[in-house]
Amino acid sequence: MEKQPGIGIYRWKICAMLFLATTINFVDRQVLGILAPQLQKEFAWSDSEYGFIVSSFQAAYAIGFSLWGICSTRLEPEWEQLLPSDSGVLPL
Repeated sequence: MEKQPGIGIYRWKICAMLFLATTINFVDRQVLGILAPQLQKEFAWSDSEYGFIVSSFQAAYAIGFSLWGICSTRLEPEWEQLLPSDSGVLPL
């Protein structure tokens, strides 16, 4: 099997984009915690209202990750070579 020229650079670009997207996702989650005092002051939120907002974001993430888990399980045969850790080849 012949290796296609330049395919390796595309893989690294995809890895870099995935890393960047994951980093932005985690930083985005932390912004509410960092800006809590300013947001509570600006929007006149009580502690319980702020807690409800943060809980809503966490619930949305949980639902999204659960749906992704269901999708990745159903698509596992097609993605086996792309996501070896998801297919059990690299169990953690």
